[in-house]
Amino acid sequence: MKKGFTLAEVLITLGIIGVVAAATIPSLITAYQKRATESQLKKAYSTLVNALRMSENDPDFNYTPPDTYEYALGTHDKYGIFKSYFAPYMQGVTVLTSNNRNWRGKTPAGEDASLVANFGDGCHCINDGTCFRMVNHGTNYFYILVDLNGPSRPNIVGKDIFYFALHFTENGLVLDGNVYQVSRVTTNAQLIQSCGKGASGWQGGKSCTELIIRNSWKIPKDYPWN
Repeated sequence: MKKGFTLAEVLITLGIIGVVAAATIPSLITAYQKRATESQLKKAYSTLVNALRMSENDPDFNYTPPDTYEYALGTHDKYGIFKSYFAPYMQGVTVLTSNNRNWRGKTPAGEDASLVANFGDGCHCINDGTCFRMVNHGTNYFYILVDLNGPSRPNIVGKDIFYFALHFTENGLVLDGNVYQVSRVTTNAQLIQSCGKGASGWQGGKSCTELIIRNSWKIPKDYPWN
């Protein structure tokens, strides 16, 4: 009667376990990262929307817009919009006072993303580590950029950095994922192309937020994560 395993059998079993683990652990890690990203992105959006609603309902709120908004891609909140509409209505806000040269965002293709360069200069961060940077892309077009984990890596648009658009409308301010050249009529295929490594230039990854929002705040299966 066989009472135990031979050394060869044990080694073969361990080898099989190792192969299975090597094949499954990376996918499990990726799945966990995606779920965490979904949760953090939706929370960041809720934080912004709640602050915006509170500012609009505040009887003491006051903001005087300038006569003209100019391009200010390199400056955080040049016109005090975030400082007025959002920061006072968010808990645990810290305003960063210096640049962090190591905190530079990259597009999915690995190129420098100019909108998220020098992310730390004057940006607003909250207690959970989420940081916000606001820039205006033209005279009446505004971005609120979100880094879900602050200076921590990977600092890549579409993974931990996401673009929101802030629109001034007749009915008040609207926050969504329809950034420059992205709208309700933009197809999912176009969103995926702009979100993935195939998109070149500083705008690479700009559509990732809208892609997730359209999928009920879930990262879709065809999302260009890697």
